[in-house]
Amino acid sequence: MKDETPKDRASKAQLETNNGNFQNAESFNKQGNDFFRQGEYQKAIKYYQKAIELRPEEWIYYSNIGDTYYKLEDWDNTIKYYQKALTINAKDDWIHNRIGIAYAFKKDYTKAIEHFIQALKIAPKAVYWVNVGDVYKRLENIEEAIEYYLEAIAVDPAYHAAYNYLGIAYTNKGEYAKAIEYYKKAISLDPENFIYHANLADAYKNFQETDEAIRCYLKVISINPQDLISYISLGDMYRKKENWEEAIRYYNKVLEVKQTPETKREIGRALNGLGIVYSSMDEPAKAVEYYEKAITLDPEYSIYYANLGDAYTALGEWDRAITSYTKALEIDPEDDQVNNALGFAYLSKGQLAEAIKYYKKAIDLNGEKSLYYTNLGYAYYELGMWNMAIENYQIALAKDPGNHTLYSAISDVFKEIGKYQKAIQYYQKAISLKPSPNYYVKISRIYSALQQFDAAIEYCEKAIEIATEKDPGDKTYHKYLGLVYNDRGISFDKAKKYDEAIEDYKKALEFYPSDSNIHYNLYLAYLSKRKIREATESLRKALELNPENKLYAEELKKIQSENSLPQ
Repeated sequence: MKDETPKDRASKAQLETNNGNFQNAESFNKQGNDFFRQGEYQKAIKYYQKAIELRPEEWIYYSNIGDTYYKLEDWDNTIKYYQKALTINAKDDWIHNRIGIAYAFKKDYTKAIEHFIQALKIAPKAVYWVNVGDVYKRLENIEEAIEYYLEAIAVDPAYHAAYNYLGIAYTNKGEYAKAIEYYKKAISLDPENFIYHANLADAYKNFQETDEAIRCYLKVISINPQDLISYISLGDMYRKKENWEEAIRYYNKVLEVKQTPETKREIGRALNGLGIVYSSMDEPAKAVEYYEKAITLDPEYSIYYANLGDAYTALGEWDRAITSYTKALEIDPEDDQVNNALGFAYLSKGQLAEAIKYYKKAIDLNGEKSLYYTNLGYAYYELGMWNMAIENYQIALAKDPGNHTLYSAISDVFKEIGKYQKAIQYYQKAISLKPSPNYYVKISRIYSALQQFDAAIEYCEKAIEIATEKDPGDKTYHKYLGLVYNDRGISFDKAKKYDEAIEDYKKALEFYPSDSNIHYNLYLAYLSKRKIREATESLRKALELNPENKLYAEELKKIQSENSLPQ
């Protein structure tokens, strides 16, 4: 046996030390991996660092720390440790990919692309092309994103995620038919991926194919019954179909889930959806309950306050509507629709200066909506600022030239300032767009004011002709016919055709039996015919319906006195 020299002993000792360090380092690394799998990331980092102290030349330990910081979404440390791994192993494509993802989360898209491309040069994997495409999508360069997604498919035609991302890209472009095509391809390759089914459902929803969207959302929850967003979407879809019972059922499914920080947002959305359903069902008081619950759950979401304001508007509770809209604007002052709604609430309270202020703000935020100019024009109309009213109505008309109500609104202004011929011209234009009985009645009233009673009667008769063509079940049938018979009665009355006037007033009362004004008009027609008993009976009915009307009371007392009728 050969004796060992000092040098031999030193070499052997070093070898034993290295072997010991390696084994201990691997042990620490294994413990780190165990803690990583358990989600105890700080403990994992501690053991990875112990491994590095023993074996600083092992790139995998740095990479593992990078993975851990990645889980913690600490992007700076993620990049730091991955970069250290690369100084030892520069050709690891996966680490370049991970660094690219970290830079993408930091919104440093130039560096993200650099590392994804570097990963591609090392190993041309489909996922890396997808990641480059995703960066371009974030940069809103959709065409470039699509090119990289197609490159991924060229490398791996079975890579279903690339088809899904193509679907997303075409969804962002508003090309829903194309998006649907790619989502279907992704599903054909991975039929149990609920995200792909959800994306397909969203595309059908955007494509206005409600039934197909419902079918796909139902598929999502069959695969993943915990997907709350799909229950909300089903509620939205059934609400769109006005299937209130099903909409309520799916929104309530979300409310059955335990409230946690993770589910709070979805529960709030479901409560808001229920509020919208009850608003649509003309139950604004019940809608208020759900909107308030949504606000309690998520008080920083402006749309809930806006919807609450709409419910109070439906209830005619203007102060509460104003409070709700104001709160919505504190959260999102740039919401043009809420500014417009707040303007309407102030208008309804008669606070016209405030109404004008908010209508102007809505226009400043979105000057393309004709409705806002229309509303501003009406506020000026109420103030008697005729030129400003016409100016804003004309702007609205330029943006929406087919809107018959705008021609009518302009006519109303011309009528107020005595420009009857121009008013008639604009009413005629409104009629050419929509032959509403209401517009014929308005022209009739102008001719009546001009004492051209034959023309007034002619326009009333045309209104009656159109109104009688409507379905008797249509609410406007009663509204228009009652209105027109009363107006024609007035024209007959002024033309001293009292018998015809009496007949029209009677017909008007068939539609509006509780209208004191029509009963009073009938009284005047009977009085002109010296039918005192019938006149008295009509006047008594008018006073019964409107006991606070002093004119009715005085005239009844007078006619009873003059004709020796019982008091």
